[in-house]
Amino acid sequence: MSIVRKHGRDNEDGLSIIGVVIASLIIMLALIPAAALLESTLAVSADNQHRVVAANLATQQMETIRNQIGTSTASFAAWLAKNNFTTSSSSSSLTPATKTVGSITYTVNTDIAWSAGNFQTGGCSSVSVVTPQAPPLLEVAIKVTWPNQRLATPVDLVSSINPPSSTFSTSDGSVLVSVQGAAGTSAPQEGIVVSLYPYVGTAPNQTLGTPTYGTTDATGCAFFPSLTPGPYLVELDGSKNAGYVGEWNITTVQQPVTVNTGATAGLQLTYDKAAYFSISDTTQSAIAGEFGLIANPIAPSPTPLALTANGGDPPTYGPVFPSTTGYETWLGSCSAYVPAATYQTQASTNPGVTTSISGLQYSTLTATLQTSGATPGPVAQGTNVDIYVWQYSTSGSTTACNAAPAVIAATTNAASEVSVNVPMGYFEIAAAYVGDQPPTPPTPPTPPTIDATTPQSVGGSVLVTPAITVS
Repeated sequence: MSIVRKHGRDNEDGLSIIGVVIASLIIMLALIPAAALLESTLAVSADNQHRVVAANLATQQMETIRNQIGTSTASFAAWLAKNNFTTSSSSSSLTPATKTVGSITYTVNTDIAWSAGNFQTGGCSSVSVVTPQAPPLLEVAIKVTWPNQRLATPVDLVSSINPPSSTFSTSDGSVLVSVQGAAGTSAPQEGIVVSLYPYVGTAPNQTLGTPTYGTTDATGCAFFPSLTPGPYLVELDGSKNAGYVGEWNITTVQQPVTVNTGATAGLQLTYDKAAYFSISDTTQSAIAGEFGLIANPIAPSPTPLALTANGGDPPTYGPVFPSTTGYETWLGSCSAYVPAATYQTQASTNPGVTTSISGLQYSTLTATLQTSGATPGPVAQGTNVDIYVWQYSTSGSTTACNAAPAVIAATTNAASEVSVNVPMGYFEIAAAYVGDQPPTPPTPPTPPTIDATTPQSVGGSVLVTPAITVS
């Protein structure tokens, strides 16, 4: 009996299996984004449910606080004592509370602060001295969070509570501090610690008493209620506000203020995140590492600042106040020396940003060295020496800008010469063998003027001091 193979049927079976596989792959490719969309939809739905629960918890917390405060001075005083808060405090945080709903644990954070009351129609930026004083309000800010929030944001609830009318004395006063950034009232500074010191005693023997601390809110305001009338000092302490600086590069800003009966004294202070500079050119950066960088505000009150390197690669120079008009910058260590405009580079600054600058001008000094002693002689080629450079404010100055000179390592060539790069300005130059006693500048000095970017020669030979033996 013969066996007949049905080739056509075999081919049909093979094609049907391939078709099933292809169809399955197409279905899987279609289901993958659908599954992702379904997962995202479920996540959004879950987040919405969590937000509803969180909103309810925030509302409950606010109502609980209102009920605990009550309407009497006694109940309000008890609530303040329970939460370590007083009528003279500025702001504080309550102990976080947790609440488990279903399988989710929610955290309820509550911040409390005194607010300036209903007279503050123009915000902190417009306040100077306000009278009569409106009763302070208690600002309550509640934030509710939960694990794995994914796309959801925390629930925030803010409300003002009127304390009982008899809480505050009509003989007290208040202080409202506005902290604005370099851009003015359009840049309120949030989270700045403000210190308020009462003056104790009478002039000229006044001292500062125990401070009260407050923190600025989103509008840059810090409010201090229930103050005894008299003189106070408002301070933005650099040690409590790391990375911030005031105008004229002052890290700690102070301003006196007087509190009057039944009135709120207001003042505005300028404070912002410090700016920094870096130098893009490696040669210029090396010069700045030895001498430093001068940053001169273009306006409104030029006060040249001598900046030294803060480390890093490339190193940074600062901090400086982020002036909206920018700075003129040049190499050097002498803030009293201002070179021609062609030797300056204009640089802009932004809060908290490091600006890279280029185009700084310098020159190369070439000095011929001789040994000191009764018979000066050439210094052998390849001798390692330290070149000491003092910078002066003017060609006729008899006092160097800095007591400590810049020290530059150099090696003599066949002609007993060394070359060093220096900024524009006026300099005295001296040399010593490596490790020897540092030399002193000539007296009276005759500093050469460095006012061009071409290599220049020091007028006359420079003596290299020999080693000094200490017996």
